[in-house]
Amino acid sequence: MDEIEKRLNREAASTKRVEAERERLIAEGSYPEKFSFPIAMQFELTTRCNLRCKHCYNRSGENQAPDAMTPEAWIAFTKKLVAKGGLLEVTISGGEPLLLGDKLFEIMDVLHDDGTVFNLVSNGWLFNQKILDRLKKYRFYWIQISLDSSSSERHDEFRGVKGSWTRAANAAYRIALAGIPLRIATTITPRELEHLEEIIQTAINLGASYLVIGEVMPSGRAFDNKEIFLSREQLNRFYSTTDELIKRYKDKLSILVSSSPRTQLNYFSSEKLDGAVVRPNGDVRLDCTCPFVIGNVLRDDVEDIWAKYSDCWQNPLVKKFIESCDPISGKNSFTENYNGQDIYL
Repeated sequence: MDEIEKRLNREAASTKRVEAERERLIAEGSYPEKFSFPIAMQFELTTRCNLRCKHCYNRSGENQAPDAMTPEAWIAFTKKLVAKGGLLEVTISGGEPLLLGDKLFEIMDVLHDDGTVFNLVSNGWLFNQKILDRLKKYRFYWIQISLDSSSSERHDEFRGVKGSWTRAANAAYRIALAGIPLRIATTITPRELEHLEEIIQTAINLGASYLVIGEVMPSGRAFDNKEIFLSREQLNRFYSTTDELIKRYKDKLSILVSSSPRTQLNYFSSEKLDGAVVRPNGDVRLDCTCPFVIGNVLRDDVEDIWAKYSDCWQNPLVKKFIESCDPISGKNSFTENYNGQDIYL
């Protein structure tokens, strides 16, 4: 049994334990059988981006048309959510969400005043002390900055803009100094395999609380850059090396290795719909990793979407997509995520 098979077995066992615990809580009345309203959402606030990353899962920066979800539309949408009971958690992403400027904080204010806790995903380019001072008022589980190498040259080449490593590292350091939990996200490509420990040391030096590390998601712009995917032999090496490094650095940094796309999809499909992704065109997607749309917030009420699609993970098309996902590479023989038209259920 190689390292990939061992990891897949551990991920499957972990998913089963979560499922069993959920069923136990449902049986004792401590957890709902279904959700009539989302408890968490990801807001992809814009398709605009100031970088051109080789692996971008949703091809940010390629769409030149204005986003249908204007900042005013996002504010109106968040007010509707709060009026219906609000959300426990919102992940803010894009594109690059800081490109919204002051409007980003207006959107967050509506949710913050209702008690929502945030996660923020950024490339770090636009961070400065003024922005950080404004972010301090919010409650965060984490702010995530992407650093894909310990080398500024390799990171900048991967991200498509010279100077992006320095901007990201400076942003990360400011966030950690401000006392906000810093999460560094690193996508491992073949040329970074020999530098895994250097990446960990960089994250520690920047004050990160977490390092999320994983292979390229087979989605979006990654299909245009096939050289960035790990081979099976490289993936085995990645898993064996990270297992050793997690033990070595366990007292200095929490290192999280991303689950395989198939494992993530199996986990999501085992539960009732409790959250979703809202895209810059208003579409409500099941998840970043699968191309299914269950409504549009510009025309549909969120409660109506949840009432109609609470069992959508059991839809035959969704199940076919999950079954067609290669358990090792994550590539899908049914359809490619963000490499064609989404499927409307």
